[in-house]
Amino acid sequence: MAVEGLGHRFLDGVWGLEDVSLTFPPGEFTVIAGPNGAGKTLLMRHLVGLAEPTVGRVTLDGVDIGQQLPQVRRRIGLVFQDSGAQIVGLTVGEEVAFGPRNLGWKPQKVETAVAEALAAVGLEGRRSEICAHLSGGEKRRLTIAGVLACEPEFLVLDEPFTGLDWPGVRAVLSTLVALHQKGKSILLLTHELDKCLAHAGRLVLLAERRVLAEGTPAALWDAILAAKTHRPPGGPERIAQMTWLL
Repeated sequence: MAVEGLGHRFLDGVWGLEDVSLTFPPGEFTVIAGPNGAGKTLLMRHLVGLAEPTVGRVTLDGVDIGQQLPQVRRRIGLVFQDSGAQIVGLTVGEEVAFGPRNLGWKPQKVETAVAEALAAVGLEGRRSEICAHLSGGEKRRLTIAGVLACEPEFLVLDEPFTGLDWPGVRAVLSTLVALHQKGKSILLLTHELDKCLAHAGRLVLLAERRVLAEGTPAALWDAILAAKTHRPPGGPERIAQMTWLL
């Protein structure tokens, strides 16, 4: 997946993104960080075809995603910040089966996909539970399961830790780390680097609608502050401590 010279101008003439170019190779754990208003969520919307570029384009396998939206939305799974708005099923099992059934999969394939997705997020054995009764962290993991059941190649998450307590953050982060270890491509957009940076292979810093810098977290240590994003005192040796899994 690649972003090429992407720019987005709103109807009032204000630019939300300007000249953004990035590539996302398969198998990476990438964190995109920046303060509120930097353009993270808008970029996410472009990655899955929910927004149309004013200039530039987003491609998948070299083809503009606007020309292949059905395939894009099967291959790139999106987890919104508001988990409640993404849940449409009454029970846990119904929610995770919703996507595969809409794809027209045969019942046995749906059953296998649901079982594997629930196991991947630690919700196996809870199919009959009412979604509304789950905790915030459990709902976030449920939305991840719903996306995973459709077997996407890339998993894109917008501020996945927002509103979660310590156990909720740990549960969601553990799920993402485990999925990455199994080969899943993770693209995580957040302003909370202290919770997850230790697990990132690459960091992208957004500031004022542009890419300020990209590279390994260690290489970008000094740039984190320039992007107006929180960073603990000290040097790159602190990166290993920037996780809530300790």
